[in-house]
Amino acid sequence: MNKNLWKIYKGAGTFYRNLIKKFRALFFQPTTEELKRLAYDKLPAPINWKKIAGDREIYVEIGSGHGEVLLANNGEKSISVGYEIKSRFFRLTQRKIRKHADIFIFKGSGYESLFLHYKDFSIDRLLILFPDPWHKRKHNKRRPLTAEFFKKIAQKLKTNGEIIIATDWPDYADFIKE
Repeated sequence: MNKNLWKIYKGAGTFYRNLIKKFRALFFQPTTEELKRLAYDKLPAPINWKKIAGDREIYVEIGSGHGEVLLANNGEKSISVGYEIKSRFFRLTQRKIRKHADIFIFKGSGYESLFLHYKDFSIDRLLILFPDPWHKRKHNKRRPLTAEFFKKIAQKLKTNGEIIIATDWPDYADFIKE
């Protein structure tokens, strides 16, 4: 298949998947229990987090790893939502949080989810702890934390919302500051 045709085909698939998610969100808003059982690709877009959280704050963590931060943020004043790509860490965190009604973990891209599953001005705190630095110069284009990303994410944060980023790569820290 021609490379350009493949790109169009692949892009159309993503477009239609996102359109179906938005259509599903009009008629289906999951309860807390249903949301815990749903797979990432079955989530409606956007999710009515206000209905689930009530007047509590919404904390989102991208790359939740072993789930320690999700559990530490657990409280009466907030709900925590985590995203993890690695299956092993996702399952580990899922086991740790199963008894907590106000902590959610999804196996999928948190960067993509921010724009699909959250309405504007809905996130109180975004945590991005130790993202993959893509330390080779030729891989810099794969880094998700760019100026464009921060412009887009500013719409999703509440007025006094905050972004917490931690990295152990000094070069990546400088890249993020720029």
